Amino acid sequence: MGACNNQADVGALAAFQPRNARQVAANCGLAPCGPSNLQDAFTTCVSDCVEQETGLSSDCSSCYGELAWCSRVGCLTPCASDSCAPPCLTCPGYDAVCIDALNQCAGRMSIDCPET
Repeated sequence: MGACNNQADVGALAAFQPRNARQVAANCGLAPCGPSNLQDAFTTCVSDCVEQETGLSSDCSSCYGELAWCSRVGCLTPCASDSCAPPCLTCPGYDAVCIDALNQCAGRMSIDCPET
């Protein structure tokens, strides 16, 4: 899609370090958005929360809403603690499925965890 592949969003992501949008999405997914089985409501809530917290565009923030939905079962809690730490990065399916989907939506490789 290329939703985050623009100068403004790449700059916002880089400026937001050491925090990152993945961690914000996890935090938003736990609260205020909370657990939900309604994908549209959950992803919209997380997307809006990420946009407010990071200054990313709504299109780019929606990629992080989808990331939170993808990782909501089992990965939001370890990722909210530190989205670049091994417990998050090794959460089953997170890297292989969720991060690949984030990269595809964003239109570039994630720069949220520079060392990965």
